[in-house]
Amino acid sequence: MVTTRRSGFTLIEFMVAIGVLMVVLAGTLMALGSYYRMQAMQTDEILLQQNFRYAMDTISNDARDATAFTNPGEIPDNFRMSDSLTFTMPNGNIVSYDVEQPSGSTTWIIFRHEKTADGADVVGSSGPVTEPINQVLNVYFVNSGTKAIVILVGAVGSGSNRRLVSSVSLLYARNRSGAT
Repeated sequence: MVTTRRSGFTLIEFMVAIGVLMVVLAGTLMALGSYYRMQAMQTDEILLQQNFRYAMDTISNDARDATAFTNPGEIPDNFRMSDSLTFTMPNGNIVSYDVEQPSGSTTWIIFRHEKTADGADVVGSSGPVTEPINQVLNVYFVNSGTKAIVILVGAVGSGSNRRLVSSVSLLYARNRSGAT
């Protein structure tokens, strides 16, 4: 009896090898997709935190120079929550911060306005503090007399992977004498 030696794979061996290869490739692609989604979410979070940090620094700098937080018609010791924060500066100017949504946009910008005591805009002192941010959920300003709390809240990710990001700062108007 003559035995023939065969080389190569049978069709069943070939199909099993392809099946194993497909399972390994599917697992690898799922891991890569998860990695890139997580990396994009972390990048969004870093950008959001950078914008929040810059906004907090800018607001804090004005708060340090301010003579008081302005609460029109309020008793000074009562806390007031609003969508804007207003300072009285030593030179009599009024600086306010609020969140604006440009028309036709889904993004938000934390904006700084400065007006003189008679209500005229101070040229070159008003403008956006942050880049347009579509992850901002809300901004809260709580103030009373010479104290204020600024709370910035945003979200990154989507669906079940959505995470909240917040930044909170307690500010004091330290320039009570009105001297610069």
